[in-house]
Amino acid sequence: MQGGRVIVGKIPRAIIYNKDLGEKRVLFYLYIYFAVSRSRDLIIIINEAVKSIGYRPNAQKGRINDEFVSFISFLVEGGYIKVIRKQKGYIKYQALSKMDEAPFGIIRYDEYIKIIKSASNKTASLLLLALLRLNSYKRTDRNDKQPEVYFCHLSELPNKLGLSSRAVSASLNTLSSLGLIHSEEQRRYQDKYGNWHSGVYLFIDKVKYNNEEIDQSYNWQKEFELASKWLMREQAKYND
Repeated sequence: MQGGRVIVGKIPRAIIYNKDLGEKRVLFYLYIYFAVSRSRDLIIIINEAVKSIGYRPNAQKGRINDEFVSFISFLVEGGYIKVIRKQKGYIKYQALSKMDEAPFGIIRYDEYIKIIKSASNKTASLLLLALLRLNSYKRTDRNDKQPEVYFCHLSELPNKLGLSSRAVSASLNTLSSLGLIHSEEQRRYQDKYGNWHSGVYLFIDKVKYNNEEIDQSYNWQKEFELASKWLMREQAKYND
């Protein structure tokens, strides 16, 4: 899973959208993913894992330790990892190929560390960033003019993620203040039936990587401008 100087975490769509796994699902998953980025094996000591993601261990039923153990059980049952050794105090696991199966949302290790160290709402921020990355359009050789953005109504995100509207808004502010994304509501438009539509937001990365290096030619303001024009053209298709 390691690639040069940039370690990239790949969060499967099935994890991002599974609200039954709780708000911490992307946080838990990335801890495990990055822990196996140098080898396929992973030793998990729950108290140490909980401390590493910025929480105080609590072994009471339904609290953080229990949440983490339940999430690991889900990964084992789902075929993401498997148990290869049980010892007193820890269990050794092996990562399986399902952890890298597309479709997935990408969060780089440096972004993960930045969020868990500086964000008070780290669980919601990681979850939201994973969803935005999963759904952003990707350029291809066939369509190299396609802007790499995601758009939706802001009101859709709480239900998609299992978060409150307040948590989504706060997470957007966090991701923006950390220099990771830019989001902006687009102007209203009128369809051919005379109905007005509003509330569509565009989301775009502020930094782009080309393989393992930051793409110095990337200008997110220009990309956003292109994306805004592209969205207007897409909306106009429904008026023909």
